[in-house]
Amino acid sequence: SGAAEWDKQGQLKADGWLGWLIDALELSDHPREAQQDRAYEWGTLAVRCCLEIMPPIPMPELERVDEALVEDAVMPPLLAIIPVDSTVAMRSLTATQIADMGSALHGTPQDTRPRYRERLRRSVLGDAPAHIERANLNKDTITFKKIGDIVHQAIRDNLPTDRRMLLHLLGCQAWEHGIVTDEAREEAVTRAYGLLQKVQKSDVFTWINEAQEVLREIPFIYQTERRAIHGQIDLLIRRADDTWAVINYKTSYVKGVTLEAHARQYLPQVGVYAAAVSALLDVVPAVYIHYIRHEKTVFVAEADWRAALAQLEDDIGSLLS
Repeated sequence: SGAAEWDKQGQLKADGWLGWLIDALELSDHPREAQQDRAYEWGTLAVRCCLEIMPPIPMPELERVDEALVEDAVMPPLLAIIPVDSTVAMRSLTATQIADMGSALHGTPQDTRPRYRERLRRSVLGDAPAHIERANLNKDTITFKKIGDIVHQAIRDNLPTDRRMLLHLLGCQAWEHGIVTDEAREEAVTRAYGLLQKVQKSDVFTWINEAQEVLREIPFIYQTERRAIHGQIDLLIRRADDTWAVINYKTSYVKGVTLEAHARQYLPQVGVYAAAVSALLDVVPAVYIHYIRHEKTVFVAEADWRAALAQLEDDIGSLLS
């Protein structure tokens, strides 16, 4: 149900979704006669189009308004300007947005910071996705980042021990990252499998194999005085000595700086993870950032992530004001 009209050539036209239906169902030649009801065959569909010509609405005659009545008029309360709190959109943030905030302030190299700042503002204030992958059926682009993301997504769950099942899993992940042609997907799976073999030999997987408990993709909500932060923790383990550790995976390929210096931009994000675990389990977990592409793990001191949390509100205000 909607409003349509005819153009100068006598073609039925409409805006938006109704126009799409008219074009798709080839209804543009529908006659203009009033109350015309006609059935169309469109593939396996039977479409019935019923139009009703609405007569023009007569415009009322304008009358002179008594100026005395205007002076005595009172604005109806429901027509008053509604006050809008500009901070409402920032009362609930995701861990990914907190990570973008850290990258906007401390990202390396420095010329990447404006991009993260804009991405944060767009996602928080405009509720827009940070990035939308485009599937290209003609030529797939296999970047280092995509390979890292494929491995990152694969290790979020218990990896199958059967090699054929593991390769199938990596192929599914490659498809989800926009690598759709058979040749490109086979190359992506081969590269991802090689990187995954290296990751499985890292210290993190040794910790996983020796841990008493291994919890993956843990949903959480961390409440501060001014906002709620929610997301998922990549990995939370309870070690053999009953201590807990939070591990965050990163697919970044770092050049020009040390991994320790690069990890600074993620302090607010992992600090939120650690604080959420501490509030839930009443323990202070050890915090690590594992760089998948470098096969190395960076330890984050408690003093560092607590300092990042103490600065959190000022940082949010400086980026979103």
